[in-house]
Amino acid sequence: MEEIDTFPLLPLGCWLLPIGVWLLAVGFCLGMDRKNRRFAVIRYGGMQKWWKHYFFKNMIYGGLAAGMLPLAGWLAELLVLRHLRGSIPETAEGFALWIVHGMALLALYLFLDTTRIKRIIPAMLLILEGMTFLYGYRNKKAAPFMFGIWGMYRQSSFYDRIGGFPVLCMVALQIAIIAGCYLLGIYCLKRKEAEGVQ
Repeated sequence: MEEIDTFPLLPLGCWLLPIGVWLLAVGFCLGMDRKNRRFAVIRYGGMQKWWKHYFFKNMIYGGLAAGMLPLAGWLAELLVLRHLRGSIPETAEGFALWIVHGMALLALYLFLDTTRIKRIIPAMLLILEGMTFLYGYRNKKAAPFMFGIWGMYRQSSFYDRIGGFPVLCMVALQIAIIAGCYLLGIYCLKRKEAEGVQ
């Protein structure tokens, strides 16, 4: 409590609120989809074919949903302030960072959904975001390596050319996370299919 003035409550809340809303919406949609999963797997002729369709379909819809959040924020900003606070290039760069980060979060969600911890996935991802954000906020040298910072425009080299995280490296790393989650999902489902046969 002595350090409450240095605790970044407002930035943390501003970052986690839209992510939390988005994760809950994604979780609700995936939960509805989960009810028909057995029939879908049969229709696709196996888990691997189903996973490919399921993963990429949800990445597209989840990416669209992630894109709607900042668009809704900018629309509200236009209605209240009558202008956007940032320039168009800044807004576009921030939007691109948010989308890539959202897709990496969604890929983690989809992969974890193939495991037995389905109910706590949104909470786990919010904790990952929050803890890495806080650690990066406290330790500026570690900030570029913290997952919870990678979607933030003001922490990037777009905004802070000296201390910001290198955008291309982090985008490449998040694309690698997406690909890794897809491949790990195939591996987990292969094991489940083998266990089901035995």
